[in-house]
Amino acid sequence: MAMKGIETIAERILADARAKANAILQEADEKVRQQQEESQRQAEADLENARQQAKQQAEELRRRNQRTDLLESKKQQLAARQQLLDEAYDRALQRLTSLDDKAYLELLCTLCSQAVSQSGGELLLNQKDQARCGQELVRMVREKTGAQVTLSQQTASIPGGFILRQGKVEVNCALDAVVRAQAEQTAKDVAAILF
Repeated sequence: MAMKGIETIAERILADARAKANAILQEADEKVRQQQEESQRQAEADLENARQQAKQQAEELRRRNQRTDLLESKKQQLAARQQLLDEAYDRALQRLTSLDDKAYLELLCTLCSQAVSQSGGELLLNQKDQARCGQELVRMVREKTGAQVTLSQQTASIPGGFILRQGKVEVNCALDAVVRAQAEQTAKDVAAILF
């Protein structure tokens, strides 16, 4: 019987040990399950955060692209408007250079009368204008202002108008320069008419 008692005690010890081992295993399994669930929740939360950040970044990128597109569109509109303004002033220059002789001579005389001082000066015209109206322009300016204006033998590479040389100073009254100067002063008004 003593053996049976020892066996019974051993079985109880083994049963208790098994029960404790099972309890430890169950507890470990529960901890693993809880950790897995927590890891799963954390992974889902991280994934949702990543989705939200990606969504926000995509929205910001979309807004930025819209702003860029809007700016590019405005830039193209401004370039087109500037081109139209440039064309308007180019046409004005073309109209000035293609005036009939009388009107052209009066225009140059008016410009020269405004630019010349009493001490006079030397007029440089382009080759075409020198032959077309050079001597007559000198005569008209002298008559109108009393200034001693002469016609230079040199010609200038300008589309029309003249350069007035007064000593070391040159006054650029080339028609393209005059139109550019007027463009700076009138661009706002011309743009209001065109647009």
